[in-house]
Amino acid sequence: MALGDDGGGGGSKPTAGPLGSALDLGVLGLGAGALGFMMGQGPPQLPAQYQQVEQFAPYMYGQGNALFTEGQGLITSGQQALDMARRGELTPEQAAQLQLSRQGLENVAAQTYAAMGRPGPDTSRIGTEADIQTRVTAMAQSYLDTTIKIGLGELGAGTQLTGQALGFESAANNALMAAGNAQIQLDKQYSDSFTNLFGSLGKMAGSILPVLAV
Repeated sequence: MALGDDGGGGGSKPTAGPLGSALDLGVLGLGAGALGFMMGQGPPQLPAQYQQVEQFAPYMYGQGNALFTEGQGLITSGQQALDMARRGELTPEQAAQLQLSRQGLENVAAQTYAAMGRPGPDTSRIGTEADIQTRVTAMAQSYLDTTIKIGLGELGAGTQLTGQALGFESAANNALMAAGNAQIQLDKQYSDSFTNLFGSLGKMAGSILPVLAV
């Protein structure tokens, strides 16, 4: 009987030598070690620039909220000023100043006519009173023009601030979205690495186990 013949007429089964089995087991062990290392390390962290963006985002949102609040306050104040001007309404300070101006003009006129020996009403006195009223009306209109300018200025400044606030919010949103997308990509790469490693270990185990079972 020939060497290796099992007497049954069948072919001999392939067997692996001790060295080959040891190498295969060593490779399999390295793969398992790599798997354990990956699991121990966990998903990769975002690069430093993305981490800084995530930490800075709350500040950007805070700045945006502060600017928006200030801008809305200016817009409200400006609108109120314009509404007052449309109604011909003076501020308390303007009304007080206008009253002082009127009183001063009337006092000067009264003293002038008294010095002239004409304390009572006459045609000239009526003309002077009309002139005082004209001057007071012009002053009131000047105050209203000032109120309109202030209101328009506040509306413009408020609109600018709210625009800056939206810019802060948009920048923070875009930065966080970029960081989120980067994290998703890292997680996918991490998951793909596990999938590939599991596949390789499975193939390796499938080729080794039948040989070891001989």
